[in-house]
Amino acid sequence: MKRMNMKRIISMTWLLPAAMLSLVLLLPMRAHAAAPGITGTGTLATFNLTAQPAYLNQPDGSSVYSWGYGCVSGSSPTFAPAAISNAACPTMQIPGPTLIVTEGQKVTVNLTNNLPTAAGNTSILFPGFAVTATGGVTGLLTQEAAPGSTVTYTFIATSPGTRSYYSGTQGDLQVEMGLYGAVIVLPANVPSVCTSGLPAANVQVELAHGEEDFRLSAAAYDHPRACYDREYLFQFSEMDANIHNQALAQVNAIQSCIPSTASPCPTQLSVPTEPYHPSYFMINGRSMPDDMDGNYAVEYPHQPYNGNPHMHPGEQVLLRVIGQGRWQHPFHEHANHVRILARDGNLLTSTTDPGNNLAGLLMFTTTTTPGQAFDGIFYFTGRGLNWDMYAHNPKSSDPLAQLSCVADSNGYYTANSNPPAPYSAINYYEWCQDHNKPLQAAPVGDVAAGGPVTLPDPNILTNGAWYSGSPYLGPDATGRASGTTSDFQPSNVQGNPANERGWAFMWHSHNEREITTNNNYTTLPTDCYSCHKADFTGTNSPPHIAVGFPTTCATCHSTTNWSGATFDHNTTSFPLTGAHVTVTCAQCHTNNNYLTLPTACYGCHQTDFTGTKNPAHVAAGFPTDCTLCHSTSNWTSSTFNHATVFPLTGAHATVACAQCHTNNNYTTLPTACYGCHQADFTGTTNPGHVAAAFPTTCDTCHNTANWTTVTFNHTVYANYALTGAHATVACAQCHTNNNYTSTPTACYSCHQADFTGTTNPNHVTSGFPTDCSICHSTTNWTSSSFNHATTAFPLTGAHTTVACAACHVNNNYTTLPTACYGCHQADWTGTTDPAHSAAGFPTTCQTCHTTTAWTGATFNHNSTPFPLTGAHTTVDCIKCHINNVFAGTPTDCYSCHKADFIGTTNPNHVTAGWPTTCATCHTTTAWLPATLPASYHTFFPLNHGNANGVCTSCHTNSADYSVFTCTSCHGGNNAANFQHPKVNGYVYNSVNCYACHKNGSSG
Repeated sequence: MKRMNMKRIISMTWLLPAAMLSLVLLLPMRAHAAAPGITGTGTLATFNLTAQPAYLNQPDGSSVYSWGYGCVSGSSPTFAPAAISNAACPTMQIPGPTLIVTEGQKVTVNLTNNLPTAAGNTSILFPGFAVTATGGVTGLLTQEAAPGSTVTYTFIATSPGTRSYYSGTQGDLQVEMGLYGAVIVLPANVPSVCTSGLPAANVQVELAHGEEDFRLSAAAYDHPRACYDREYLFQFSEMDANIHNQALAQVNAIQSCIPSTASPCPTQLSVPTEPYHPSYFMINGRSMPDDMDGNYAVEYPHQPYNGNPHMHPGEQVLLRVIGQGRWQHPFHEHANHVRILARDGNLLTSTTDPGNNLAGLLMFTTTTTPGQAFDGIFYFTGRGLNWDMYAHNPKSSDPLAQLSCVADSNGYYTANSNPPAPYSAINYYEWCQDHNKPLQAAPVGDVAAGGPVTLPDPNILTNGAWYSGSPYLGPDATGRASGTTSDFQPSNVQGNPANERGWAFMWHSHNEREITTNNNYTTLPTDCYSCHKADFTGTNSPPHIAVGFPTTCATCHSTTNWSGATFDHNTTSFPLTGAHVTVTCAQCHTNNNYLTLPTACYGCHQTDFTGTKNPAHVAAGFPTDCTLCHSTSNWTSSTFNHATVFPLTGAHATVACAQCHTNNNYTTLPTACYGCHQADFTGTTNPGHVAAAFPTTCDTCHNTANWTTVTFNHTVYANYALTGAHATVACAQCHTNNNYTSTPTACYSCHQADFTGTTNPNHVTSGFPTDCSICHSTTNWTSSSFNHATTAFPLTGAHTTVACAACHVNNNYTTLPTACYGCHQADWTGTTDPAHSAAGFPTTCQTCHTTTAWTGATFNHNSTPFPLTGAHTTVDCIKCHINNVFAGTPTDCYSCHKADFIGTTNPNHVTAGWPTTCATCHTTTAWLPATLPASYHTFFPLNHGNANGVCTSCHTNSADYSVFTCTSCHGGNNAANFQHPKVNGYVYNSVNCYACHKNGSSG
């Protein structure tokens, strides 16, 4: 067979669980990335279930009698995910319908017992939920449904996660018979990080590869670390066929029994469940390889769910795993460990940061435990393998072998790379550090050499019909690495279709007893041809042997309908599309030629090519690649993608081909506009293109939408942007005499007359510069403005509203002074209050005046040796500066307060001989009352006798402070009241008192 078209291959990582078997195969039926189930009826999530018997198909051809839960006949449940087609909920299935609800939702399950009467009662347990059961009869663990009756279970889905449900009645038999299933509770609030960034990009990758988003949610739990991109539900169980056979035998015996007085008929089953020897090991009710067929496959009417996970590199895959049987199953996932999120719906969070981090282990093998569920995340990228998983080969002629890899900040080829990786890239999420590193030492196919190993050629039949090529190389490389003559041997073309080819990792049980089905260790062949050889050799339409058909019967036949054979032409190098789909095989494959038929259109359509006259294909030298203009949908309505040579836009799109391609010239026609529009160019006079020496690049001004409505990008092509009024001026107004080459760009060149003719102000006499843009703009020429702030004299305050001529008299714009006095000399000399000239004021007007208000002048007295404080700040200037004397005004208090000093009588400062340093007792805040510092009364305490500083307490003569009295307080001026018997010569008077009591203390 010829090489398959690899351009449609999806870059997928295939993670294939051997349903407790150590086998790997990629089957053609598409497996959905999902955990399918039902969502119940109504907002209260009502599920109407039944329990009844049916038979399970096994890969060894057996049909095993079993019991299972299912949907009540005639019910119409809602299926999830909705994108999976052909969904069904039979009245019995194993495992039971997956019940999908939302956190906080009220769940009601109505169970009707349709098991054989001999099986007795049945029920359902929902571990992890607070269940209320109504109806039915009382059982050991819960309310049970008697044969033909119904029981109702109600609970609130309190928290997200995966949990099991199973029979609570005679569990050793009923669970073994298949009465079990799963409950998935979706989080009520999905964290925002799960719908943006990398999760959102991974969804785009799936869509770009023609896949659906089959997730039930974007997060497993209400936690930012619980995001996922794909999900799968795996329910592990095993089956002892002897127990099932005994149950069937007893049911049949009881139903057919004719009672007698001597031998009454039994009414209940008595099936021993020990010793236990399981012979089938199942994932989701199917054994290997049946679990790899699609969900809801018609060949498994009572086993609707598969167990065949797919993923892209870089995706987070949520594994929902439940142990539903009696044994533990050491499930080993290859290619990476599994991070445990939760067990039985209990999220394992960090003890230190539960809101942001989880605490689940990384498990090398995730052993299932009976009755227990866990949720885990599996993640595969291929990072650090030290070989290129995509087997890129720089020396290959295949463009898919020469793809680039630009690392993002984490080292992967993603949408965050620069340039970004397209979502449709085969090597999206490649670990760029290993890009172009070879794997094979001596490859048989189109991959690089020089690696560490050599892989077997898949075309060597001795390697086995199930050999998949290579689990070590990606989707495109798997085909290129298989050899130069064909992609795969026939069985591997079946097992590795192009649209599902990728890496294959064997997920399997580490329990060796689980590698077989029903203990079959024989060499029974599994290929179709071994049983259908007579069909193959006896077929004449077409004759399989004469044609040389391969013996891989499944390429065209199926187990559903052998005689209605179909051939998927898409698996060849020539997929059938359009009218080709309805053509009979013999119409193309004449004389039973199915091997050497050409795939190029010309091979069958040569007469169409040579006979066509409009246009004449041969004369015009057209290529024989018919697909350039024709399609399989409609051969006669041909189209040519002009975008490949000369994109047709605007009016070009409606022009007839012959209008441009004259004389059938389809090879040397020029693509420049001038080639067809030379007459337009030379004939144009407004403006004259030739005279103006315009370039012949017509698209500078013209476009294909409207040739006559021209535009010229003055900014790009003339380096002179048209703004304001310039944008509406006719070209000829500036480009006089068709001058388009040396037109000056300075304003003055066109506005010289405006410059010289302006008299207000006169630009010439004022010596103005000829740079008009300093004052004028293209928006409004006459309303000019000048930015005075660019000069040495910025305008502030009242200066901003003064007309220019008020300052620039006689058009003087060059030597005008910038000092205030230059314009305000008359103000300075004319001022009389105070008279600036007489007072000798400096001519620095800004010392007291501002541009905001000239008349409200202020003087900062703090800049002088005499800062104004207290009452001085409100005194009028002339009150101190008498007769306009500002220069020699004294700064001591006495000079202005001499009259106050002399006129004061209480106390009399002059007679008291007090100093003229007024500040000793007075302040500028309040002249009165004055205070005498204690430091000036060192000869006697001021507070003697509680005088409290009141001078008149002791100094009774305000005119003479040398006179004082002691006797007015001591003895009340009566000598008889004050005796000093121990003092010789004592005389009662104030002088004698002070003589002994200098400091007012006892002597």
